[in-house]
Amino acid sequence: MSSNRTRTTLFVFVAAAAALGCAVDTSKSASASDDVTSVENTDVRAQAVANCWLFATAGWAESLHKGVAGEAVDLSEAYWTYWYWYEQLTGGKIADPVEEHIANTGQWVLGAELIRRYGWMYETDFIPEPDAKSKRHAEAAAYIDASLKSGPLAGTNGAADPALARAELDRAWRLGAEVVGDLDRVFSRGNHAWADVVDRSAAGSLPESRVRAPRALSVLGADGRTVVSLEDVVGKIEPDTYLREGYRVGPHAWSVVSYTWRNDKKGAARRNAILRNVQDVLNRRLAVPVSWLVSETASAGVYRGSGLEPWDGVGVHVSLLVDYEVEGVPGFGTLRVSERETRPEALSAALTDPARVTFFRMKNSWGKDPELLPGNGANGGASSGTHLPAAPGYNDIYVDYLDAPIIDAKHFGQSFALPPGLKFPLPDDY
Repeated sequence: MSSNRTRTTLFVFVAAAAALGCAVDTSKSASASDDVTSVENTDVRAQAVANCWLFATAGWAESLHKGVAGEAVDLSEAYWTYWYWYEQLTGGKIADPVEEHIANTGQWVLGAELIRRYGWMYETDFIPEPDAKSKRHAEAAAYIDASLKSGPLAGTNGAADPALARAELDRAWRLGAEVVGDLDRVFSRGNHAWADVVDRSAAGSLPESRVRAPRALSVLGADGRTVVSLEDVVGKIEPDTYLREGYRVGPHAWSVVSYTWRNDKKGAARRNAILRNVQDVLNRRLAVPVSWLVSETASAGVYRGSGLEPWDGVGVHVSLLVDYEVEGVPGFGTLRVSERETRPEALSAALTDPARVTFFRMKNSWGKDPELLPGNGANGGASSGTHLPAAPGYNDIYVDYLDAPIIDAKHFGQSFALPPGLKFPLPDDY
């Protein structure tokens, strides 16, 4: 993140062709869907527990890879969930210690750190059987909760023996012998597996297995043209910062910008700069992870700013911004979300006054089926809404909806993950 980055603490309650370093011909890998920004998308997934942030992290990495190779890959959210739970059970630094119930909530930045420490697997390598509705996630969570309550993990309180934790996690996820063997080759069963796969891969000490190092996946770099690796975009924790603050370092490393601002002139400047940066990143064909507050006001898949009260009981959800609609673009009028914009001058004009973004389109992890829609009790805790009729699995979120809780000063928790080199400087006194 650039040196003028805000240092505001981020508060979050819950919460994926060519040689590295070369340029990619973006005209050959543009999205086939109609949109302003031509961000590549992979299939919509369906969460069954509150690990939306890992689905957003996977979708982000998959999108960055598809932008390079035109290839849709399916990264395993289950694999990262396995290790997130391991950190809770054994006292790792990524998650808080667990007592009687495993925690699933988190943030994009925790997903980035899990990638750095544990690498990645394809979904079908970790769970070969089809699991379109992520039932295995819910079943595994129920097993671990039972073990914490009255089984082998009872009383361990976040300090479980590593071998015991691994054994219980293997049973919870019903992992096959080959998968367990792969994990054993890469991560020690008898000692803490708080490993940094990036460093081990660089040292040549990562055994051959279906566990992949982050450098093994090519993705778009911060400029939307250069080809780098997943290792580059997750970066590493900025020294002397707290992991959950979201500050990460590296030439292409993404970091978190908290969507907080004062309701005054300088606050308005900060707000506008953040939104312009989100637009600019989307213009580079880079999907943007977003943490936002879910209320009970969605209608036909759209979250608008009217009727937001009461905010009590809402939770933070993590999704993936893939497009936007903007009005008042000098010389071009409205750039609609349903129409792909290929004119560089139009996209550039959309970043100037008096142009204003009205809403962002976001990919969610609530699936496409009616029983998995928000409000039907099977989506990991989101409270309300439907997907867009013309775009199952997607929602539109209006800027006035994002603004409302900040203006009312009632909630924190909204943020964007953005690459370094932001075009629009942010005030440095927050």
